[in-house]
Amino acid sequence: MAGQETYGFDPAFERAVIALSCSRPRFFGRIGRALDPKMIMNPIAKLALEAAQAIGRDLGRGPSSSVLVIQRLRRWMEEGKVTIEQLRAVGGLLDDADDVGLPPTDETADEVAPLLKRRAQADVVTLAINEYQKRGDFDRVVETLAKAQRVGIVDTSEGIRIGTASFGEIERLRHIKRLPTGVPELDAMLSGGHARAALGVVVGAAGDGKCHAKGQGILMSDGTIRKVEDVCVGDRLIGPDGKVRNVLRTNRGHGELFDVVPLRGGTPWRVNADHVLTLTGSGRYAGEVVDVSLRNWSAWSRQRKHLFKLFHIGVEEFEGVSRVRLPLDPYFLGVLLGDGSLQNDLRITSADSEIRDMVEFECRRFDLRLKVYEHDRAPSYELVGQRGRKNPVREIVRGLGLWGTKSGTKFIPQIYKVGSVAARAALLAGLLDTDGNTNKSGMEFTSKSRQLAGDVAFVSRSLGFAASIAEVEKCCTNTGAVGTYYRVGIWGDGLDLLPLRLERKRPSERRQKKDHHVTGFVVEPVGEGDYYGFSLDRDSRYLLDDFTVTHNSMMLSHIAANALLEGMSVLYATLELPEAEVLARFKANLTGLPINAILDGSMEQAKSRIAELETRLGIGYVQEFTPHTTTVADLGEWVTRCEDTIGSGIDVLIVDYADRLSAPTEKSEYQAMRVVYEELRQLGVDRNCFNWTASQASRQQKGSKRTDLNHVADSMHKVRIADLVITLNVKGEDTDLLEYYIAKHRTGRSRVIVGPLPTEFERGRISPVQRTTGY
Repeated sequence: MAGQETYGFDPAFERAVIALSCSRPRFFGRIGRALDPKMIMNPIAKLALEAAQAIGRDLGRGPSSSVLVIQRLRRWMEEGKVTIEQLRAVGGLLDDADDVGLPPTDETADEVAPLLKRRAQADVVTLAINEYQKRGDFDRVVETLAKAQRVGIVDTSEGIRIGTASFGEIERLRHIKRLPTGVPELDAMLSGGHARAALGVVVGAAGDGKCHAKGQGILMSDGTIRKVEDVCVGDRLIGPDGKVRNVLRTNRGHGELFDVVPLRGGTPWRVNADHVLTLTGSGRYAGEVVDVSLRNWSAWSRQRKHLFKLFHIGVEEFEGVSRVRLPLDPYFLGVLLGDGSLQNDLRITSADSEIRDMVEFECRRFDLRLKVYEHDRAPSYELVGQRGRKNPVREIVRGLGLWGTKSGTKFIPQIYKVGSVAARAALLAGLLDTDGNTNKSGMEFTSKSRQLAGDVAFVSRSLGFAASIAEVEKCCTNTGAVGTYYRVGIWGDGLDLLPLRLERKRPSERRQKKDHHVTGFVVEPVGEGDYYGFSLDRDSRYLLDDFTVTHNSMMLSHIAANALLEGMSVLYATLELPEAEVLARFKANLTGLPINAILDGSMEQAKSRIAELETRLGIGYVQEFTPHTTTVADLGEWVTRCEDTIGSGIDVLIVDYADRLSAPTEKSEYQAMRVVYEELRQLGVDRNCFNWTASQASRQQKGSKRTDLNHVADSMHKVRIADLVITLNVKGEDTDLLEYYIAKHRTGRSRVIVGPLPTEFERGRISPVQRTTGY
């Protein structure tokens, strides 16, 4: 038992106990109902407890929300029993009390009960003295003592009393204003829809999201490459923003596979139909980044496919390794790998004076002797250790695993592949100064070693350049023998800024307007096979081994569109999709036109249909916010501005989605979600609006038939705070059927399955509807 060392009977603790008694019926039954208001030190907390106990007497159970306490006090204010100042003070007390952090569990009740008992027993002693002095009997004392003994023992609520008092609860539920979801079968189970001033959360099932064929390389946060089938829960991948993405779950399956083939600057990769592509727009979509499943992408028009392309990016720093001190100068190692002999002796062959200057500098640095051998084509420079001592450079090369490698087996050591940007740039410069040459589009590096060619492509891409590898037949200039070599093409802005020392090797400044980071692609079916996948946190985007970006909220936009048709004012905050994408979903939902047709420019037909609905539509605003930096307070300021513009309070607030909001005062992401969901729920209460958001199921267990409360990411806080939780589950292989599971409903039935029901996702609808005749 935590005891007083954990909580302590202080004003903050007292406020927390009262807050739980005012919002959690079971806690009220065990604690709040048995408390004597006279033992509460804070007069405002005492007033809140009296209101909660009055509700308990009327209903037979404690209040399910602090809103009921405020409503009871507002009635008392109208009757002249309390003042507006007291009402506001109680509201502030209940808002602030959650900061103490007492979870409303039976265990908590067990811990706080002894403290409250001791306080009650102390009050009994004082009461005994006073009562005996006044009346000479202990009846009141015995009654109070017995009441104190019941604190925390059992739930003393009788339940909702059958009789006239029960009509009050029925009437309260009946008069709660509801917002339909637009799915008739679901609304029927929700008694008409979602309640006003309550927080609803839509939870999407944890899908396969990112599924690759066996063997696909995934870039880890430390720069290593791991095969997709070897990725485990807890692994750390690297995202396009350079920040870590944590693997939350893994999955595998068997189905139809497709090759995604970049047209330039990348390696083909194999995925299933539900793999999510991350694409960047061009033309009128310039600057937009969208995530789309391969299945949905295949339904795009040819024009839209042409305007959205794959893209790759560089990495500024790999986690935990980019600042490691390197034993050899990166440029020097690049020269050794390009023109160096690493077998019987340590030798570099080059006709360039810049290379000789570098070799002489390294000899002085490591106290080596330099032997020069003149040849017809170019001299060789042997780096020799002092007599009686080991050659330190050879020992370093041996430690890096390179000693004894031949031209066909050379490679770049891992610590150099993931070094700092400056180190990687110097390494690449040394390689290109020796075995590189310029061409009209950039530079080329040629090697007998397949591994070295792959490593050079890795380093080039990590610096933000585009790189491709081609197998070529080449004649050796020394022996005349023909063999297989690997040519790495490298191009992109800034290639001329590499720290090359041979000016003849430096490419001219790139003047091509095309962005080298993007490339078109084609998709080719390759039959069925096994696939492996995973789900990530944050925005679910990550990098493949060729630094291509890939990725892991239709119901919210469907709810918003239906609210607009009801004439309501709707605010839609998007932290997931661009504003244009959300607006296209609205227009598709309202008009019945496909989303892709609207995005591809079919606007006149959409405008005419919207015009027919104009008189029915409420006022709506869509605003895009920056994920992971926007707070609920920022949303509150936006709501205030919109209300000032509208001239009245809003009806509906939708946040897509709350998991991407920030709580900068919290150190852990787990606690940050608690703050975000509490503040978001309170924002809906303060504005008295319908409040919707979405979350992601990240822990769906193998074999689970549907997503429930146990599968919600950071579920304890989200589930505890939310008033309504609905999970969405795709049934089997038929992605056009959706099952709704009412996992939690504070003002209605829970654990109810609705469906499966047909959808019209391509028209922005989770439920087929006919807006007007002829649509």
